[in-house]
Amino acid sequence: APAVKAGATVAHQDIAAPAAESRARNGGWTMDMNQSMNTRRSGRMRPRAKRSRSFGVLAAALAILLLCGPLAGSAMAGTVIWTGNGADNNWNTGGNWDTGTPPVADDDVVFDGAAAPNGNKNSSMNIGSLTLGSLTLNGYTGILSLANDLTVAPGGVTTGTTTLASGIVNLNGNNLIQQGDLDSSGGGLVFGFGELIFDGGGAINWTSNASQTWTAVRIRTTDTNVTPQSAVAVTDLTIEDTSTAGHLVAGAGAVTVSGMLEVLGVGGGTVFKNPGVATLVVSGELAVSGNATGPASLEMNNQALSVGSHMTVTTATNAGAVSDGAGPGNLSVGGDLDIVGGNVGLTTALITVTGDTTLTSNAVLSTTAGGLALSTNDLDVRGSSMVSVSAGNTTVGGDFTSFTSNMVTLAGGTLTVSGATSIVGSGSITANALSFGGTVTQFGGVLTSTTSTALTADTSFSGGAFNPGGQTTTNGSFTLTLGGGSINGGAGFQNVIIQTGTLQLAGAGSLKLQDTFGLFVQATLDAQSATIELGGNAPVPLAITGTFTAGTSTVIFKPNGGGNCMIPSTTFSTVQFTNSGANQYLGATWTATNLVVDTGATVNLNGGGLTLTTPGSAMINGTVLSGGASTVDVNGAGEIVVTLRQARHGPLRPATSHSSPSFPPSIRLHDQP
Repeated sequence: APAVKAGATVAHQDIAAPAAESRARNGGWTMDMNQSMNTRRSGRMRPRAKRSRSFGVLAAALAILLLCGPLAGSAMAGTVIWTGNGADNNWNTGGNWDTGTPPVADDDVVFDGAAAPNGNKNSSMNIGSLTLGSLTLNGYTGILSLANDLTVAPGGVTTGTTTLASGIVNLNGNNLIQQGDLDSSGGGLVFGFGELIFDGGGAINWTSNASQTWTAVRIRTTDTNVTPQSAVAVTDLTIEDTSTAGHLVAGAGAVTVSGMLEVLGVGGGTVFKNPGVATLVVSGELAVSGNATGPASLEMNNQALSVGSHMTVTTATNAGAVSDGAGPGNLSVGGDLDIVGGNVGLTTALITVTGDTTLTSNAVLSTTAGGLALSTNDLDVRGSSMVSVSAGNTTVGGDFTSFTSNMVTLAGGTLTVSGATSIVGSGSITANALSFGGTVTQFGGVLTSTTSTALTADTSFSGGAFNPGGQTTTNGSFTLTLGGGSINGGAGFQNVIIQTGTLQLAGAGSLKLQDTFGLFVQATLDAQSATIELGGNAPVPLAITGTFTAGTSTVIFKPNGGGNCMIPSTTFSTVQFTNSGANQYLGATWTATNLVVDTGATVNLNGGGLTLTTPGSAMINGTVLSGGASTVDVNGAGEIVVTLRQARHGPLRPATSHSSPSFPPSIRLHDQP
């Protein structure tokens, strides 16, 4: 009969039974049960002899049954030992167990190999899913094979402990769900596509023998904290549905993941707290994957993490992220880093990637200090993603590509790119300093440096703008080509130094030297048809000590406080001096098709000269000063139009003057009209 729980109500009922079994006997008490029940209802009872003593015994027995009912239920969970002495090796054969019946839920099951002669016989657990109070293989040399999932869980007087001191448990593709401690210091598991699942919450100790590789391990459910008590080798480790606790706690040994560590967003979300390099080593891949059911994040937790192969941080509806947690730690990725809509954001940490780094779909890669080192391969930023390094240097060993609407901000250190750099669309790259070892191609967007720029290979600006701050240097056989783009000098005293090679301004490009920006060409400057705009307060806005080919270029002087230009004798299409400040050039005689001196501008020839060629013209609304043997020549059919302030003290003051009274004494016409 089933046990009766304390406090339960026992109802009277008619019991239908065969005639031979319809009488209940207890000592001298005998009665027909149907008759007895009817008699009790009618209030009439006809007992036999000894009714009083026998009834008392039955009543006492019933009282004991009522009082001990709960204990009877617990007593059903006991220790059951495998003997293997049944007719087969099936788990559900009673003859294979010392109790004569197979284990039931919450039993403590022991395989000790002690029973003769079959104690070490293999066992086939050919039953449905079962939950045991504990499972122990100690001294057993056989194999326990599962046909369904097996759960070992604490409950009541059971510990939920699995001890594999010997023998083998073969999962056969099923799962061992462990809710208590697991000690496999002598035995082991054969997985067969099954999983070891730590579940149920609470603290779990995990001990492994040195030869055991745990093929697939999953930690799930909030507050399930697994502490390795020895070194543990895992092929694939999955962390899921753990939104608050630590999940893998720093213990006595390292956990090495040779395949995939996956932090998977499930339910309310998953937070995995990195316990440290001494406890977690990922020699394979790492995936942090938010998905449709919940976000996922990996917190560095003041520890460093090394990933031997590919790392992905992805977002599908919910966020995937790598963050500081309790504190930052360095991140090292031995293969590719792919951030697809996710966020890798660390502070005071160095992020090192050996393979390619790709950001897509609004992804973020950032560190406020420490820097970003992409040692041998490429950085590819796409789809409105962002790379931000507030301090520390960024090194890209391969190619660097920034696509439409992306922002790369490296405010605190130097961006060094060994391969090719491309900026496409409205992408932008901003760094404290830039150093490009390969070609730089800008089709759009903005490339900005705060302090310095080093260019060692061909550079082409077909669109967008290059804003160099500080000193820009070039080395090697170098060509800077401006198409529809421009180079804009920023504030502060900055210089572009062309040491070797050629600075080439192609097409309709422009070179703008503004504020206190100076261009020093020690090699070759090929202006072609570009516009060179010199402005600001640089002491020497443009100095060319090498070869200068002006082509059909235009030079516009727009200084605010004066500056000397050292440019060798050459020919420009147009030389223009704009409206404020003292404009100076010296050291050689220039030839130009057109000369424009705007109102308020002052030109000091100061030992140089300017020749206007056919059919050149000079529109002089400002002041031209000359010193020494300086000249302003008009050849051929050119003309000079002068706006005079006073006839006697005209704005042109050459060193020599024509004697004809028909012209102001400041113009030499070379006998031309």
